[in-house]
Amino acid sequence: MKQKKIIKPYVIIGLAILLLLYPLRHICLGVDIWDTGYNYANFKYNSLEYMDSMWFFATWLSNQTGAFLTGLPFGDTVLGLNVYTALFVSVMAVGTFLFCVYKLKMPILLAFVGEVLACSLCWAPAAILYNYLTYLFLLAGCILLYQGLVNGKDKYLLLAGILLGLNVAVRFSNLTHMGMILVVWGYAVIVRKSWRIILKETGMCMLGYVIGLGSFLLVMSIRYGFTEYFESVLRLFEMTEVATDYSPARMLLGMVQAYFDCSYWLKRFGLMLVVSTVLCLIAPKRWQMAKKCITLVAAVLLVYWLSQSNFYLKDYTIYQSIYYPCVALFALAILFSGYFILKRGTDAEDKLKALFVVILILIGTLGSNNAMYSGINNTFLVLPFILYLIWKFCRQEDKVWFFPMKCVMLLAVLIVGVQGVRFGYTFSYEEATGGRNMDTKITGVPTLEGMITNKEKAENLTELYNYLEENGLRDKECILYGQIPAIAHYMELTPALNIWSDLRSYGFDVMCRDLEKVREEITLKGKTPVVIMEISWAEYMQGKRQDAIFMDETTIKKLELIRAFLADYGYETGFENDKYVVFSSKY
Repeated sequence: MKQKKIIKPYVIIGLAILLLLYPLRHICLGVDIWDTGYNYANFKYNSLEYMDSMWFFATWLSNQTGAFLTGLPFGDTVLGLNVYTALFVSVMAVGTFLFCVYKLKMPILLAFVGEVLACSLCWAPAAILYNYLTYLFLLAGCILLYQGLVNGKDKYLLLAGILLGLNVAVRFSNLTHMGMILVVWGYAVIVRKSWRIILKETGMCMLGYVIGLGSFLLVMSIRYGFTEYFESVLRLFEMTEVATDYSPARMLLGMVQAYFDCSYWLKRFGLMLVVSTVLCLIAPKRWQMAKKCITLVAAVLLVYWLSQSNFYLKDYTIYQSIYYPCVALFALAILFSGYFILKRGTDAEDKLKALFVVILILIGTLGSNNAMYSGINNTFLVLPFILYLIWKFCRQEDKVWFFPMKCVMLLAVLIVGVQGVRFGYTFSYEEATGGRNMDTKITGVPTLEGMITNKEKAENLTELYNYLEENGLRDKECILYGQIPAIAHYMELTPALNIWSDLRSYGFDVMCRDLEKVREEITLKGKTPVVIMEISWAEYMQGKRQDAIFMDETTIKKLELIRAFLADYGYETGFENDKYVVFSSKY
């Protein structure tokens, strides 16, 4: 016993170090020209002069944090920023692991496995700080909320409210995290608190939330003027009329649709559960071993059938390898947690953990247009809690009719575990999917030095940089169009207008206004920006092809706007390769 006490701290420290390093496994792998470089560019060019005010204010704190990171050593390179941003994932994994082990007394291996799996399921690039900073604030708020409710510490509830309020500064859609108050009310019902205590705890949470959110609004009012912020928020709501996938209704529908799509698979889990449970209820004290063996055989057959029916795919460079398994686990976890919450005699803290699982799964998918993917990306607290509840259930419920439930839950966890770890080992984000054939190291492009991608992408980026450098175009501002926002950061070009100008959320009227400002700058300074377009968009604009990706009426109008701009200032094609076209003017 004494020897175990001596060894235990070293085991915890060793596993914590592994969790600290694990999110750094892909820092050199993958060069994404969409989200990664777009966010890094917003960090570098972090002001209303370069960013659309709507997104500047909607993700203010995440961009301010990113701007700080760019000022650190090697913060001007993708590799350096990949390290710094990945450490946010490391902090969450290590912090949750230590909380589970030291505060919740959870088995060490259980907590470690949960965090490794949570890190493996982080498909979004760490560069998207408005995601990972959101998760960090939410995680810290939940831990404080848990401690405050269990230990009766009002100051923890106040701090939790402050963090959740400040989270709106990270991403405006984090307003949905107000729903965490349901945990306070749910736990009050579980332990039968008096109305006086419920009102006090609710008041502390709300006071903290008002302090956090109010502090942010005060800073915005002092630095930028409240009118500027308010107008940007109004534009954010108006934007949903064009980009409908950002509307609250569509976000909620996306979550419901995900469970509906997964119902085909859930019915198979349910069928096995019902049939096996009925079998175990027949003369429950007889032939127990035979019934368990039959249930296990049914579980093996179900796994085989699922593998043959594309429930999970073996291609770990795509999301489909984890999507349905994770959605199925979430649905089963909600039902399983509901059982814990309603079951008499269950420890109050276990009921609280189950309540957190339900609320976090439901809230985790709101505030994003990525359906269930955003919830899959944030399971730092959910997964260890699920594993703990299953472990507790398996230890406490020894009656034979509970065996099928144990098999179903363990089966769901096993599938997610195997798929998740293999996905985490393989997947590297590039253009909203996984990179393939990444075997070429980029040299000659300072910001991308040491990064590895496929040969074609490496050559295209290097050729583009060399052309801009040799022709003295890197001291110019840039206009980008065609799903290539990262070029501003990778080529170190200051944006003349929104660097992801083909996004639906960047309205045509706003682009007209911004382009008019560019014209005024040209008249004032006599210096035109360099225009870089993805080749399919450029060819469509020039009439060389009849289609391009993501075409709609607004896109066509935007391309006409750019065509007119190029004609007015005598732009000519100066460079073209398999991916990029560069237009420059002697004006």
